[in-house]
Amino acid sequence: MENIIFKIDKNKVELKVQEYFLRSSGLSREGEKFVKMRERARIIKEEIAERVDIIAVASFFNEFQIVEDTLTVQGRTFRCNPFSMIHSNAVKGVYLYAITAGDYSMDNREIMDQLYADIWGTSYVDAGRNILVDYLLKDFSAKRKVTGKEDEIIVTDSFGPGFYGMETGDTKKIFEVIDGGKIGVDCRESGVMVPLKSCTGIYLIVEAGTELPGIECETCLGSTISCNMCNIRGK
Repeated sequence: MENIIFKIDKNKVELKVQEYFLRSSGLSREGEKFVKMRERARIIKEEIAERVDIIAVASFFNEFQIVEDTLTVQGRTFRCNPFSMIHSNAVKGVYLYAITAGDYSMDNREIMDQLYADIWGTSYVDAGRNILVDYLLKDFSAKRKVTGKEDEIIVTDSFGPGFYGMETGDTKKIFEVIDGGKIGVDCRESGVMVPLKSCTGIYLIVEAGTELPGIECETCLGSTISCNMCNIRGK
């Protein structure tokens, strides 16, 4: 089992970070009030700039099993409703990963300063995952050249604890497989990751054109059975 480290240049994600921050904070609105709030947010971003260190670790698996809503990798099972929507033969590989952007705590500061720092941190993680997907695609492409297979492939959105119906406690299962210590991330017994601006999950490598769950499925609380009766999917 190989733990691959991916260092992500923060300069490559700046535009996305700005976009994600404005979307999450709601500060894109017009008016003098929001101009002042954006300026304050900019100052906080400058304060935490030296803390930005986006780094990820991932492990690839070409031996796995998907049966209905359950993925099994390295003897660990991950139950996720949308897995039942993906034809198992279309899945060419599985990456388990963790990514962090560093520590953004601002203790003893005003609540709004802490909030801005928190949103910036989340924005860096999310933007970093965009680059990680590109890296995983390149990594898999290099691997499959050895086998001579050249089918067009894509990387799915991230499935992970707390999303798509996956149990939050599955964070610990992922950390049993990947070495979070290689990027300075620890998973507590509760499943909470430290630094807090870290996340973990599962990417599937699938054939291009594979039917995938929509974004509306990400936070759905429905069951596998209700997937078959979903009004959104049926549109």
